[in-house]
Amino acid sequence: MTRHWTAEELASIVKRSGARTVRPMGVDKGPLPSLRGPPSPKGKRGGMTVEQDKARRQERRARIFVSEARVLRACMDVLEAHPAVALWWRQQTGAVKFGPRFVKFSFRGASDLMAVLQCSGKFCAIECKATGGKPSPEQAAFLDNVNDAGGAAGCFDDPLKLKDWLDGLSKPAQNAPKSLRS
Repeated sequence: MTRHWTAEELASIVKRSGARTVRPMGVDKGPLPSLRGPPSPKGKRGGMTVEQDKARRQERRARIFVSEARVLRACMDVLEAHPAVALWWRQQTGAVKFGPRFVKFSFRGASDLMAVLQCSGKFCAIECKATGGKPSPEQAAFLDNVNDAGGAAGCFDDPLKLKDWLDGLSKPAQNAPKSLRS
């Protein structure tokens, strides 16, 4: 025999589980929240022990995730303070429609930050990503093109990596003649 729940009973069950409000009149078409909690990775055939599951959950909590916007701001601070950088700018990309006109603000794949080094005048393209992020195919192609043309380009998810990279670019080559070192 099937039990029919009233709207008040459904609302009290959902509020206790911490999920969104359910509208029993059919307005909300999403699935009802599970009252059992999140599914376990152990599976029915015992793919993972309880200790392994506990360690996996602690590891996920310990991982620090930094958003792309925060990485970008920190990288701009590094470029502003680094002595090897002569000038830098934020390359905005996108498009907007002004009345009948459609205006583009850059091209697909352009890096977030552009810079010129103080001593060598080398062009640098810097792509910023969130923790663990990878560049899109267009961005990777742009970075490759800059490197192939004699510039320096890189993708960073940590501002300290950018600082170390800039330190490496600003040091003279070990095998260069003394007259070229400054």
